[in-house]
Amino acid sequence: MANQPNLQQAKPTAQPATMPTTPTAQPNVKDALRMALAEPSIAENIAKTCGKHQDIFVASVMEVFSTDGKLRQCDPRYIIAEALKSVTLGLPLNRQLGFAYIIPFNEAVKDQYGNKVYERDANGAVVTYSNGKPKALYKMTPHLVIGYKGYIQMALRTGFYRHINADVVYEGQFRTSNLLTGEFDFSGEKISNRPVGYFAYIELMAGFSKTLYMSIDEMCHYAKTYGNSIGKDTNESDLKKIALLQNEQGATGIGWQGDFEGMAKKTMMRQVLTTYGIITTEMANVIAMDSDYSYSSADVMSNGETKTVIDLGEANVVTNEPSNAADTGNAPVEDPGF
Repeated sequence: MANQPNLQQAKPTAQPATMPTTPTAQPNVKDALRMALAEPSIAENIAKTCGKHQDIFVASVMEVFSTDGKLRQCDPRYIIAEALKSVTLGLPLNRQLGFAYIIPFNEAVKDQYGNKVYERDANGAVVTYSNGKPKALYKMTPHLVIGYKGYIQMALRTGFYRHINADVVYEGQFRTSNLLTGEFDFSGEKISNRPVGYFAYIELMAGFSKTLYMSIDEMCHYAKTYGNSIGKDTNESDLKKIALLQNEQGATGIGWQGDFEGMAKKTMMRQVLTTYGIITTEMANVIAMDSDYSYSSADVMSNGETKTVIDLGEANVVTNEPSNAADTGNAPVEDPGF
């Protein structure tokens, strides 16, 4: 992968062949992170990147690692590498702030040439599904993703923007749009709390301004097209119901199905900044580092039910079998929605 850490791949001490199924196994997983943090090359990287704040960095990584069950299935060295990216961007990993996240994705294992690695039986033959398709190996892999608030933060730091905003448009507020100028009029009186769309707006210090808008139906279509955590059984109508329900009751998590509004705001903010904003070197780094599986098809499973987890001492491979017994390869276990 392009975002794999440039760290020495010292193999952690192997765990027992039979892993306990009780919570007593958790300390061993945390120990794997502590061991990775103590590796000389990794410790040196942390010291160079974080300086006098390295203790704070270690504490934050430990907290993120401890509070996410799926993240504990990842190689801790990759988690550290992704966390260091957030340091270079100056975006804390605190989920309450919503600037940046480390999210685990269930990705296909590939060889040095970029080809998928498939399961093999005791005789070395490739294992297949009932339909004859080969069964690929998968592993949990962490990625840094940027929230829409993170994009706003990075844009404000440039000093080029007078105004920058992303929000919901409610019923009654949308009046008209000008196809020629690209302007939108949201000055109508709000008549209900029902969302009808989402917008992002920027105005540069030089005077240039731009607004982008998507109706809720367009956003649901966009989410269904590009949101890799959305299963085949979830259609655009289902997504609209989710969006409306969350608007009333609040977000339930992250991603399209956990925080539709946050995801929609990031979609609009990212589009207006990358299309019409000023792309500084720092902003370019944000775009490059943002593991944005919500905008392109990731090479991962369509159904992420975990079947077998190999411990960190081995290969940390998660093997899954989709409900339709076919390796569809287009959706992660959990979509960050950012």
